[in-house]
Amino acid sequence: NRAQLEQENQRLRIEIANINKIKEETEKIKQETQALVSVFDQIRPWSAVLQDLGDRIPATVQIDSIKQIPPTAPTEGQPAPNPAGGVEISGFGRSFSDVNDFMLSLQQSRFFKAAQTKIITAELVDAPIQLGFQSTTSIEIKAPQIVKYTIQSSLSDVPASELIRELEQKGTVGLVNRIRSMQQIGVIQK
Repeated sequence: NRAQLEQENQRLRIEIANINKIKEETEKIKQETQALVSVFDQIRPWSAVLQDLGDRIPATVQIDSIKQIPPTAPTEGQPAPNPAGGVEISGFGRSFSDVNDFMLSLQQSRFFKAAQTKIITAELVDAPIQLGFQSTTSIEIKAPQIVKYTIQSSLSDVPASELIRELEQKGTVGLVNRIRSMQQIGVIQK
């Protein structure tokens, strides 16, 4: 009886070890799945960001260039930088007020961090005028003064699953469908 019980005990220990191994593998798969899901939740489609910029820009402001600013390395004693980085928008506006209105409008966007959206430079310059004809007379044309600006902002770190309505309105259907599928499965919370 004793030998039989020891044999049964040994068999149960092997089964317990197998169960623990399966639990570890399951936990590892859950972590990998969560890491993959977090990638989808961090995506900021440029098409949606650019559409949002287009919707917010006043008619009297032009964008000349948009540059992506890579995330900076963390510094000691400072909060961790935004992993999404930021943007630098440069262009021309009719007046300082128009450029300020554009910046305030960007602060209302859920795609940007309001507290980190600011005007870096704004100065009056002569408007770049391109004449499409050659004149034989010496007519002097004075270019009007316009505001040349640079605005910087950090991209929002709000998860994409919380921006579904905004992404849908901006036409980012593919990402929205993926997120909704993951919510139905239960991988991402609604």
